[in-house]
Amino acid sequence: GQDICLDVAPHARRVLVSASKEKWMVSRLPGNVEQVPRIDRVDADGRIVFGDGSAVAADTIIWCTGYAYSYPFLNHRCGVTVDSASGRHVQPLYKHLVNALHPTMMFIGVPYTVVPFPFASLQAQYGQAVLDGRHALPSRADMARWQDDDLRRRLRLGYKLHEAHRMAEWQFEYARDMARCAE
Repeated sequence: GQDICLDVAPHARRVLVSASKEKWMVSRLPGNVEQVPRIDRVDADGRIVFGDGSAVAADTIIWCTGYAYSYPFLNHRCGVTVDSASGRHVQPLYKHLVNALHPTMMFIGVPYTVVPFPFASLQAQYGQAVLDGRHALPSRADMARWQDDDLRRRLRLGYKLHEAHRMAEWQFEYARDMARCAE
């Protein structure tokens, strides 16, 4: 939602951003962008009522609800699965990108809470380095172990399974690693 609100802001008189987490945007926002409490409901007349009881009338609502990963076009033999309970944990992905069972299959853009376009570009460059032989991947067993270790670390830090691909504070370390390996 943050990317979209920043794109919309220059074209709107006022942009209200509602999220399930309080003050989730840590970046400095344009003067016409305001974080508001979570939406409780939208009334029949279009009035938006927030969790704190305040309300506004809006011209447009853009729902940025996140998404569940789904790859119905993939054959099960590729080995990629998505946790059915959350729809947010794709495995077996080495570095949240490479299918550990079929290492020429890559999933660019799975990590979230990142600076999206530069992040995806670095993943693509890393993927190209793997495919053209400039970067050698570890064994399949080591790639699977990496994913297990990464998930255990996240769970130990209080992350939930549905946050398995959340980067946030780790995105810059991850990006440096992608860039180094893509050289």
